[in-house]
Amino acid sequence: MVEDLLCTAQGDKKQPQRVKHGWKKPEPGRYKVNTDAAFQESSSIAATGAVLRDEDGCLIAAAAKRYMHLSDVLTAEAIAARDGLILAITRGCQRITLDVDNLALFNLMQSDMGERSVVAGLWQEIRELSRMFEDFKFSFVYREGNEAARPGPGQGERGGALGPQNQRAPSPTCTCIYV
Repeated sequence: MVEDLLCTAQGDKKQPQRVKHGWKKPEPGRYKVNTDAAFQESSSIAATGAVLRDEDGCLIAAAAKRYMHLSDVLTAEAIAARDGLILAITRGCQRITLDVDNLALFNLMQSDMGERSVVAGLWQEIRELSRMFEDFKFSFVYREGNEAARPGPGQGERGGALGPQNQRAPSPTCTCIYV
């Protein structure tokens, strides 16, 4: 419901075009962080995932975490985005693109309305963390373009697998380290 209201309130913003393909490599010289969350309303449990890849699409680092006592999916998605930025900072990345698949979070982060939202603290933290990078881009991707970050089965009401067995094969010129 909150997501619907936020999306309606942001109605004057241009909506992203629907992407019909899977994950795309970042631009040359950049890293890409894909984040996602799964939320189970009945138990207030969420799981988040973050995947960091280089310009060749090689996995640099990945993280997944379970959170208890969350109020909604927007909070879980914001936590995932924050955790993804922290992952990139700890790996020393300076030029990143953060991909999220939650339109309400994307619109909120593009506006000044975040300070009045239910995720105001996380909104501020994400903005502060983004300033730590030399170059930062925030991007919305539809669900099928964000499969790499989706938390695994049993971690929420929606989700896919996160792990080396489900990663696309990297280019033969790079070595991937599964963390």
